[in-house]
Amino acid sequence: MIRLLFTLLCSAFLIAACQTGETPEENQTGGDQEEQNNQEETDEGSEEETGQEEESSETDEGNSEEETGSEEGQEEENEGDSTEESSEPSEEELLSLIAQFDGIQDELDNMVDFDSMEGQVGYPFYSITTKEEFAEEFSGFVDKEVVLEHWDRLLEEGGGKLYLIPSDGVPKFHEENGYNIEELEDGKYQLTSEHTTELSGQYEYNVTFYQASSGDWKIGALDIVYQNGE
Repeated sequence: MIRLLFTLLCSAFLIAACQTGETPEENQTGGDQEEQNNQEETDEGSEEETGQEEESSETDEGNSEEETGSEEGQEEENEGDSTEESSEPSEEELLSLIAQFDGIQDELDNMVDFDSMEGQVGYPFYSITTKEEFAEEFSGFVDKEVVLEHWDRLLEEGGGKLYLIPSDGVPKFHEENGYNIEELEDGKYQLTSEHTTELSGQYEYNVTFYQASSGDWKIGALDIVYQNGE
């Protein structure tokens, strides 16, 4: 009986000892696992922060590039606006344009065959075959519509050729008669002069100038008003 009790006590003692020995290992294992989980969460948090920082950095760089591009575009636009701004023409420049228009009559010597009168039509041009081509020859300083308005009655198309009709020609500007130049509201300029000649009688000579997209000044209109109503 005593031996049985002793055996039971020893067994109980061994069981208690085993349980006491396993608990620290389990606790240690649980603690290690918890620390590992915490470390992984910390690492994930760091990666998220790093990703956010990189994304923020890329966003800042993108915004910076867009702002830089916007500023450069604005500067180019301002430069373009500055280039497109109208410049005031000199008086000599405007008078030179009128002189070139009056000089069309003199240019005919190199364009027309005055030694070959064909029937009742007129003198044939060497190479120009249409009125449009004729006006294009002078489009560098005067609108084609202005040339056709004043030269149409002096030109004749026919048989694939262009002819010059013998006539008095277009009245010219005479600087010695005086003139007045004024700026119009739309940025254009107008020259006005009154003339009296034996050939054309008394007339008012009005020329309007404008600045083309190229920056050059051109004749945009020519109105010749005769005092006798012609």
